[in-house]
Order: sequence, then C-alpha cells, then structure tokens
Amino acid sequence: MVSRNIPVKDMTVGAYFRSLTVLHAALLAGQLLFACILFVVVRQQVRRMVVALPVNPWLYVALGVTFAVLAAAHFVYRSRVDRAREKETLADQLTAYRTAFAGRDMALNSLSTVGNILFFLCGNTDYIAITGMAVLIFAVWWPTKAKVKDVLGLEGLDNPDALIGGS
Repeated sequence: MVSRNIPVKDMTVGAYFRSLTVLHAALLAGQLLFACILFVVVRQQVRRMVVALPVNPWLYVALGVTFAVLAAAHFVYRSRVDRAREKETLADQLTAYRTAFAGRDMALNSLSTVGNILFFLCGNTDYIAITGMAVLIFAVWWPTKAKVKDVLGLEGLDNPDALIGGS
C-alpha cells in the first residue's frame, strides 16, 4: 500500500488536528515504551549496583542539558509561531504551526532519550525522572483546537469538516 503525503491545504480541520494528535501520541508512546523497557531491563541490575559516589556528577550535566534544551525549544517554537502568524492563508499558517509544534516535540523527545540512556548506563533512577518530566510536559502540550486558535489568533477552526485551504 502506498501512502501519500497530503498537503495541509487539502485537509479538513478535523483531519489536521487528528494528524497533530497522532504525531504527538506516537512520540509520547515511544518515550513511555522505551522508558518502560529500560526500567525492566535495568531494574535487576540496580539492586546489585554499588554506588561509588554519593553524588553523580552526570546528574548535574543532565539537568543543565535538560533546562538548556527546554529553553532553546521554547525559543525556537515561539519564533516559528510568530512567523506562522504572519502567513497570509490559513493553510500556510497551519503548516508553519505544525512544523513549530513537531520541532518542539522532537526536542522534548530527545530529552527523554538522553534521560533513558543515562539511566541505562548508570542505573540511577534520577535520570529516568527526566523522562518522567518530559512525559508530563508532553501531557501539558497536548494539541487542541483551542490552543492552536489561541496561539495563532485564529477563529475559523470551528467546523471540523471544512477544508483548510480550498482546492
């Protein structure tokens, strides 16, 4: 079966938001699945590990990277959303928003991956807490029509069967 990439202009409002939700849910499920698998695998080894250092210095590095990536992701997201607002057509605005949204989600997904890998390498459950934080932020960032309307300042997204851009 061949899938085709449907441009935003040929989508209905409902299909657009379903695609955002599927993208977001897939990234969230990937984070959770990877974290659960690592937790089960590493849990057996954690009981046998001997903690050599009272404070692991990698934890400070991981926390620094976490906050730096969150700040950078937010900055890039806001700048892309500002550019999306300047687009003339609804289709162009929503395409630009989807790009900004996906970029922010990918940055958060990378944080979760770093937390998972550090947990796998060290067995320190503080690192898996980074993944937990990323999952909580993902829950807050769940895409909804109200959020998109608010961020982009749009009003014409109420009819789910309406085409975003005419054909």
